[in-house]
Amino acid sequence: MNEQPHDEPRSPEPIEYTRPRGGWFRRAARVTAVALAAFVAMFIPIFFAGGSSFEQPKTVWWAWPATGAVAVPLGAGAVWLRKSRPQVSAGIWIGIGLGLLLAGMCFSGM
Repeated sequence: MNEQPHDEPRSPEPIEYTRPRGGWFRRAARVTAVALAAFVAMFIPIFFAGGSSFEQPKTVWWAWPATGAVAVPLGAGAVWLRKSRPQVSAGIWIGIGLGLLLAGMCFSGM
């Protein structure tokens, strides 16, 4: 019996189902850019509420609800994106945090 060596079929290269992550600088830039965009979105109602309360003893009644009206959808978007785009989600949370910090300082008279 003459056996001929036969080549076993090679398995194809595994398919990459995830996108390449990119470098650390690109990820940091994405987080920073999204944080800045979220902060600017938070700044708009804070600016108008702070301007309306300027040189008054109390903050206008709609200052915190207006800030929350922007913060809540941003937070919902961050929760929705946390699995698929973690850098974007992290940037949104950082922007919300900075915006709420500014709102607290602005509305308390600091």
